[in-house]
Amino acid sequence: MFTLIPRGKKGLFSAVWWEKQPDGTLKQQWKATGTSNRKLAKEMAELWVEASQEKRISERFKQRTLELTRRLSGRSGSLTVRDWFKKWIEERTPEVRPSTLAYFKGKTQAFMDYLESVKMADADLGAIDARHIQGFRDADLKRVTAATVNHSLKCLRMVFKAACERGLIMEDPTKTVKTFKKSTQEQEGDETRRAFEVAELQAVLKVCNEEWQSLVMFGVYTGQRLHDIAKMKWKQVDVATGMIHFKSSKTRRIVRCPLPAPLHDWLLTQTMPDDERAPVHPLAFKAGSSTLSGQFGDILAAAGLRKKIPRTASKDRVLTGDRRTKNELSFHSLRHTYVTWLKMAGASSAVAMDAVGHDSAGINEHYTHVDDDTKKRFADLLPRL
Repeated sequence: MFTLIPRGKKGLFSAVWWEKQPDGTLKQQWKATGTSNRKLAKEMAELWVEASQEKRISERFKQRTLELTRRLSGRSGSLTVRDWFKKWIEERTPEVRPSTLAYFKGKTQAFMDYLESVKMADADLGAIDARHIQGFRDADLKRVTAATVNHSLKCLRMVFKAACERGLIMEDPTKTVKTFKKSTQEQEGDETRRAFEVAELQAVLKVCNEEWQSLVMFGVYTGQRLHDIAKMKWKQVDVATGMIHFKSSKTRRIVRCPLPAPLHDWLLTQTMPDDERAPVHPLAFKAGSSTLSGQFGDILAAAGLRKKIPRTASKDRVLTGDRRTKNELSFHSLRHTYVTWLKMAGASSAVAMDAVGHDSAGINEHYTHVDDDTKKRFADLLPRL
């Protein structure tokens, strides 16, 4: 037995029933039908209760679900997986940055390639179930890290959640597929990355051009991500008060980080434009994050800190299915260096995390706000390069 309850302004029905658990107890189940049509909602609820009692998804259940979904969405024909994924990408195109769009395309294409291999790419969207998601997850783990697989699952959840919200499917097949725990190597110290030594940073600065010297100085003395530094404008750098303020592209949080004395003094020697809207790093401002990461990799190689990686390596990895080689030094290592130096100067974890703009639930739970003067006091103690 179940009960239909109209919810919200549109009166969309939700089905409520009690399901018996293995230990004999009863657990209440709620599921949104996505329709205000009582007859359709009743048919859906009957299907769900039947499936929960059988503890399995039968072929009959799948067929009835597909028919019901088509009636609900007003479609006479089927919507294939390929069609929906293409439509979802098209809708994201004007909404996101090119780099984010490339990320979505890469993840969805990997899933479509898997479906091609199991002859499901042109199947009805509603025919995809948890077994296909889990099969893709397990196959992907053979060629990439657990963290990368989890990113792929996160993207697929966005795609199928959108399909559920539009009534194109009744069940999200990604919902019951669990992500992988990080491997022991990935859990230790942000995978294999480490902080720079002072001598290594001096070697890096020697082989940098003028703009990359500035990017490195900002990276090591603010601890910010490469994308945020590259997109920074002069109006966000207040030399008079010794503070930088911007919105983090990753966490969307407003970050206020101090200009440590070494970076502040170095900026005073630079020529600043009259237009405060001008980018601090004009060439980097126009480049993509992948391009900049590749350039910094070449700089590390020139400084003798990394083996030079050919530009074709990334493409070859895709073709061969090899895992990406993790380097212990990258631009993100400057972030590690900044936090390490702050702690060596006596700053607490709360001060270090707030200064770097770290979005941590644990930090937010135990600490409130760290004032600018406290952050700047510790930042001024950082070593000079």
